[in-house]
Amino acid sequence: MNNHSDYTRKRPVLRTLVWLFTLSAIAGAGLTAGSLALSALVISVAYLAGIPG
Repeated sequence: MNNHSDYTRKRPVLRTLVWLFTLSAIAGAGLTAGSLALSALVISVAYLAGIPG
């Protein structure tokens, strides 16, 4: 256990890369979910607006 913490403390670059990868993955997932929700909203609004016509 102690060796692992020493390893991560000695490799700050590796730790930063892991953090960046995690943050970008979270941001990418959030953007994908947001765009999917937005397109679903636009489609449903267009569908509802098209019903009276």
